[in-house]
Amino acid sequence: MQLSVILSTRNNAPALGRLLQALAQCDAPDSWECLIVDNGSTDATRQTIEHCMDKLPLHYLYQPLPGKSISLNLALREAQGEVILFTDDDVIPEPGWLLAHIRAMRDNPEVRLLGGRIRVDPARLPRWLARAYNLRGMLVSEHDRGEAACRYGVNDYPFG
Repeated sequence: MQLSVILSTRNNAPALGRLLQALAQCDAPDSWECLIVDNGSTDATRQTIEHCMDKLPLHYLYQPLPGKSISLNLALREAQGEVILFTDDDVIPEPGWLLAHIRAMRDNPEVRLLGGRIRVDPARLPRWLARAYNLRGMLVSEHDRGEAACRYGVNDYPFG
């Protein structure tokens, strides 16, 4: 089962660099790829990706037309994986993140969509939002259903 990690980025090279460093520390399956779509960046995005090409199975794609959906659709057309894992450029994954998704898909072949915990550092948020817990899920995709695996109900989906 090959895994394709897909993300779109635009002018966020420092955060992207942190993500790529964290991915390089992840326990990884034997067969995987990471497709990064540069959505018209004017900063050091391309250089940041090229700097990590020898550490990770990266594929650089460029999409000049603005829009995350356009970028992700480009990556989906190029992806080789049987399992597609979406992430964002400002994420710091846990070391077991990649293998946990592969294991969950193997253990639950009837499942077509997985979601997971999304923690947000309140220190990086505007004060008004850091104090408004009920808005954090909606505005910054904070999502936490606890440690135990659980199924989403009808019309209840993971987001991010």
